[in-house]
Amino acid sequence: FFRAMMAEPNADERKHNKLPIFHRFICNAIHNLRESLKTNFLLRPQHGAVEARRIVELDANRCDADLTLGELPPPSERLKAAEVLKLCDQWQPRFLVLTSSDLMIALPQSQEISDKIPLHEITHVTRIRDNPQDLSDCLLDAGDHAFNVHTLEHGYNCGREYSFRTGSGDNYDSWMRALSAQSKLARKLAAKRTRIAHYRARTRMITGSTAWQRTSGFLVAANLVVNIAQSQILPVQGSNSNAVFDGLDVAFTLIFTVELCLNIFSHWFWPFFSDGWQLFDLGIVSISLATLVLRNLPGVAVLRLLRTFRVLRLFSKLRSLRIIMSALAISMYPVSNALLLAGLVLFVYAILGVQLYRDLSPADFGSFADSVWTMFEVSTVDGWARVADAVSSTHPDRRGPDASPALFMGSFIVIVFWILQPLVMCVLLDNFVQAVKAERQKAAEKDEQARRQLAQQVRRAADRGSQENVHKGAAPVSQRAPSLEGPLSPLIVSLAKFRDAADLSRRIQDVFKVLDVDLGGTLSFTEMRDGLRRMNFEPPIDLSSDDFSELTERGLLCNADGGVDLGHFEAILTAQVERHVRERVADAFDRSPAQGAGSELGAILAGLKLLLVRGDDDAP
Repeated sequence: FFRAMMAEPNADERKHNKLPIFHRFICNAIHNLRESLKTNFLLRPQHGAVEARRIVELDANRCDADLTLGELPPPSERLKAAEVLKLCDQWQPRFLVLTSSDLMIALPQSQEISDKIPLHEITHVTRIRDNPQDLSDCLLDAGDHAFNVHTLEHGYNCGREYSFRTGSGDNYDSWMRALSAQSKLARKLAAKRTRIAHYRARTRMITGSTAWQRTSGFLVAANLVVNIAQSQILPVQGSNSNAVFDGLDVAFTLIFTVELCLNIFSHWFWPFFSDGWQLFDLGIVSISLATLVLRNLPGVAVLRLLRTFRVLRLFSKLRSLRIIMSALAISMYPVSNALLLAGLVLFVYAILGVQLYRDLSPADFGSFADSVWTMFEVSTVDGWARVADAVSSTHPDRRGPDASPALFMGSFIVIVFWILQPLVMCVLLDNFVQAVKAERQKAAEKDEQARRQLAQQVRRAADRGSQENVHKGAAPVSQRAPSLEGPLSPLIVSLAKFRDAADLSRRIQDVFKVLDVDLGGTLSFTEMRDGLRRMNFEPPIDLSSDDFSELTERGLLCNADGGVDLGHFEAILTAQVERHVRERVADAFDRSPAQGAGSELGAILAGLKLLLVRGDDDAP
């Protein structure tokens, strides 16, 4: 609304230049607000799809600019660079660049990064054995010059394995040594940062727990009780009771200081200094420390009086009180409008009081300031009779009050006390209820985010533990063929729970509708990548340009604009689901201990595997 009010007038509105400026301002605000509502809320599919698509495309372009991986670093920042082969659906040429922090992948003769692997998330690098039992057909000629790069399961690359092939043995050995050394160094540096982040997260979890907040609130309440007792007893300076109160004050100050230091450590930097309650705690505790350290300096007595405000820290410790205070702060703006109206009425009556009754009652209406105070007293319905008697010019022969003061006081009380004050309370109550709901929802979202972060840290800790086990174990055990799981594995696993072909088709169409945010009927690489990120899979799906090229068979399934329509999208996901099912059956057959003769489970798995093989032979 305010953006609409501050917008420049268009050509249709410039004809109103002869109108007063306030009138033009209101007309401009109404016009822009109407257009904004029409664009954002009142679009209909039959006449607003083009405009909606244009807005979404602008947002997508803006998002694409933020999510791009950028260009390759200059040669001075490259530790190693060479053109290699990367396993997609088959071996494809790629340009591989190793820096101190990432392993970057780009297309040949291109400076745009198509994918990257953070070095600290590389668990291990293994060679691919030249063994037909372990390798697929596309790897039979890879020899000893191909290697796998394994990543963390819940990291940037979602646990995917990358397979590369070099042109010679010397080049292969140098890449293996460089990747192993740099990834090990990057993991050490990341471990230091991760260790601090882990301690910070644990501290934040402890200080944010219910038990900690209740204990802190109890200490603040205990400090209040001590201050009340000290104000009641008024111990003499130098007495034993005064020494006891001084000792308690030092103990509370030290406890609150330790708590503040823990909060600063767990919320460093911006989360702490952007929180008003944290800054309030910082100010109160700093004043308390200053009164302890600077006891003999002049002016410390004034600071010592401010220690009484330490009881207000109770609002920052108890969530219910904090929600109430936040809701009151949010409600102040709409309430201020109603108070402004009441203030304008009070000022108008104060001016009338000065003009009508300054001679009859100089003490009440002698000046504007006196008149404002008098009318404020009347608005509380306390002392209005005294003021009315003071301004009454009743003649000795006339009975009853003068009509002028009665009308003046009566109308003011009706407008202010009977109408405006209940209006202020209604506005306050309505906005307060809405603000409380919003604050509780925000607190619930914050708790859910904290739980997700903690779960993610637990998963990463488990990944690091498995990574350490891999490094401590024997290297030849991990020398195996690359995993054939695709980049859409979390989505494919979810789709693989279909009941029949119709159910699978419906599920794929639902996914397409979710990804097609611009309602254009096709999915571009950017649209598919951003949509899959927003779907919050676990682990998350990070689609690279190489992955998109592999899924679309190097662009054969794309239209002229490079997008994928619903038919091709359904064909892609159906093929991925079939591939996933085949791999699950084959893996279950290889892993099953019941493969021996006479085993019913082994016979069933063998029969399923035979059906899959015959299905592949019958496929065109």
